[in-house]
Amino acid sequence: MEFNFALSRELFSSAEIDTGTALLLKVFSEELDKGLLRELQNRTGPLHILDAGSGCGVIGICAARALEGIDVRTISTDRDELAGIFTGYNARQNGLEPEKFSTHTSTLFNGDPARDLILSNIPAKAGKPVLEDFIRCACPHSEALAFIVAVKPLADFTRGTIAAAGAEILRETAGRGHTVFVFRKGRAASVPGGGLRQNRFAEDRAGGNTAGEEEAFPGVYRRQRLETELEGCALGMDTFHGAPGFDDPGEAVLAAVKLSRRLGLNTAPGGEAGLKNSSEASSTGMFHSNRLFHETEQGCYPLWFYKTSCPEKTRNGKAILSGRNILALKAAEYNLKDTVNTVLVPAADLASAKDALLGEGPYSFIAALPENMIRESIPLHWEALTVLLHARGVFLISLPSFLAEQFDRAKISGFTRLGNLRREGFRALAYRKA
Repeated sequence: MEFNFALSRELFSSAEIDTGTALLLKVFSEELDKGLLRELQNRTGPLHILDAGSGCGVIGICAARALEGIDVRTISTDRDELAGIFTGYNARQNGLEPEKFSTHTSTLFNGDPARDLILSNIPAKAGKPVLEDFIRCACPHSEALAFIVAVKPLADFTRGTIAAAGAEILRETAGRGHTVFVFRKGRAASVPGGGLRQNRFAEDRAGGNTAGEEEAFPGVYRRQRLETELEGCALGMDTFHGAPGFDDPGEAVLAAVKLSRRLGLNTAPGGEAGLKNSSEASSTGMFHSNRLFHETEQGCYPLWFYKTSCPEKTRNGKAILSGRNILALKAAEYNLKDTVNTVLVPAADLASAKDALLGEGPYSFIAALPENMIRESIPLHWEALTVLLHARGVFLISLPSFLAEQFDRAKISGFTRLGNLRREGFRALAYRKA
């Protein structure tokens, strides 16, 4: 059986299929030959597969193709919106239709109680509390079967967690750096009404949006408390596994905060910055409008922004939080919950998600702190800003210096640079749309 996969340097295993995934697929294939295929063929109704932490979709796509003679419904989940885009593309390239193969941006422990077959190359850096919760919930009913690969240092932890969950390990296969566990819960161990938590936060690319009820995200993913001070403002926030910026704000945030303070972007949000007086600002329609924050990690910058803003200027607007990593978006949402109303929009970048972001826009103010930006995509970002920003709206971006220079050089007509600040290898830039 031949497959064709598009990989990305922005995703895990960017050059080839990693050894952990290869080992899991080898074990899965052997189990199919030993009798699992016959067992699955004898089941009534559709067979539901969950590929959790899918990356570019290799595991879920290979499993779905291997079971083509069965009525299979596959759901592929990953915390990264870009992973969902690549998985959807790869599924179509390998002959899988949206009706039978859907992708979601979600946290690792989310899913659906209907899952019959769970396949996952667990990301080791997710954190032990997250992995423990996922394993505990992996088999939602007594007939469900899980195939999980763990890196060697986590093999003993995974084995113990499976046992503590009341599941039976049916097979354990060790490779050079990974171990694959095949397990199933007994009927006595199944939790009535239990199963993988339903909490999907992003669009179902098979058609329509899916949103589950709020669950115990803070309890599972919380890492530590961060107390810091930015430009005289004391901030306290919780940080979470799987999202960057958990131990300090980082230089990109510090550069963005300093430039914002210098230009008064926080005390005169959005297109009001630099206008002659409050009446002129009011006439532009910039008061009480939504503001967009893209790739702001755990939410440190928007938290500072709203904590130092004049309440009467922000009370009617919402903070739209966008970015690739749903864990970072959930962290930011949690940290802003008592400060401003938020809306989450998973987005690989501003350009590709322009239409989705316009659902809450256009915006008086956009701040973006992306860790990386593909050079070829920079002109597309400028084009997106022409429709995402209100007239007189302000765009703030903080990037590694070499990328910021390229971004600034690509500036198009209709935008005026308001400010520029360099700090420790990063550069913050602000622009106003005409």
